[in-house]
Amino acid sequence: MATRKTSTTAVRRKKEPQKPQYTCRDCVYSYDWSGKAYDGSLILCRCSYDDKSKNGKFCKFLKDPQCERFEKRATNGTKVE
Repeated sequence: MATRKTSTTAVRRKKEPQKPQYTCRDCVYSYDWSGKAYDGSLILCRCSYDDKSKNGKFCKFLKDPQCERFEKRATNGTKVE
């Protein structure tokens, strides 16, 4: 069998996907925060716009990346204008 040599410059490097800037914790549409971790912080939420969690029927993680419906939450829980 013949082997094919490739130089290091010919090898394509994969671009790493960019991390989203925000998570569900930062979204105004996340509600019903629950599920305490060992350190006492909350780790679960619901979202009425998330199709994977059946539009709020099931919980999702607060650390999940932002979705296309994301709107920034203010410090008091309201929308940022």
